[in-house]
Amino acid sequence: MKAHWVDGVLVGLLVGVAVVLVEMQHQVRDLIQELETEKARTEQLEAQWRRLQTEHAEWLQPQRLQELARRLGLRPPTPQQLRAWPE
Repeated sequence: MKAHWVDGVLVGLLVGVAVVLVEMQHQVRDLIQELETEKARTEQLEAQWRRLQTEHAEWLQPQRLQELARRLGLRPPTPQQLRAWPE
């Protein structure tokens, strides 16, 4: 009789381990999918960051700033308009 009881416990443990294994495999698949999604999002953000850096560099070009200032009617200050700030 003891052998049947032990067999039942072992079968129960085996079934429990199998259920846990299946659940873990499911979680791993979900995590892999989430990882792939995040990798794609990272690539998108990196591409956007490169575009923004390029745009930023373009905006800082002296010719661009001079053109913008000219369109806004800005001109360099006269010597009388310059002030020295005390340090």
